[in-house]
Amino acid sequence: MKKKAELELQKSDSAKVIETAMEILRACSEGETESRLHITAIAKKCRISRAWIYKNFGSTSEDIVSNAIDVIAPMLVAPRSPTGQWQTLSGLDWIKAYMESFVTSLEQVELYPFLFKLYFKHRALNSKIGKRLAYHEERYSSQIVRLQVESSENSQAFEKTKLISDYLVAMRSGLIFKLLSSPEVSLTAKRQELEAVTKEIMDRLK
Repeated sequence: MKKKAELELQKSDSAKVIETAMEILRACSEGETESRLHITAIAKKCRISRAWIYKNFGSTSEDIVSNAIDVIAPMLVAPRSPTGQWQTLSGLDWIKAYMESFVTSLEQVELYPFLFKLYFKHRALNSKIGKRLAYHEERYSSQIVRLQVESSENSQAFEKTKLISDYLVAMRSGLIFKLLSSPEVSLTAKRQELEAVTKEIMDRLK
């Protein structure tokens, strides 16, 4: 059994990895590229050494950016439900829970707008960053579809579930793009609009 001090150190290291990954991707969103990063500036801002970055993210700028994406990818491509394991639900319950999780996405956009701006820029360009994001999107989508198909007795469930999943992902992306394009609208107003739209869609699906 690990000592409390060791567990706290691991937790601290994990938080530092996330913070550093954020700063790496912030730098990319502000114009730096995956082939040329100012590692010294990132290290100074995160109060760590260059050696620490190389140890935890890789020896080249491209590796560093790629690994930073791997750390942050779940936030960018996977909505988080306030009610927990919505992925294991089925039918309309699954769709409803997925759409309710859009509120969490809204809050993430407010906190980390640079991450989502980076996402849209590179997914459209199909750059190295975009390809890495696409990898995580497909991996996430496949996981969701697999869970849904396993809970269904319908032999044609895969194609139908994949189509629904793709539409939901597209809806989430469209929502995030709209939020990024409307910085003057308050978070409360955005939340109210989102909740109203979600309710309307679910009422029509019943």
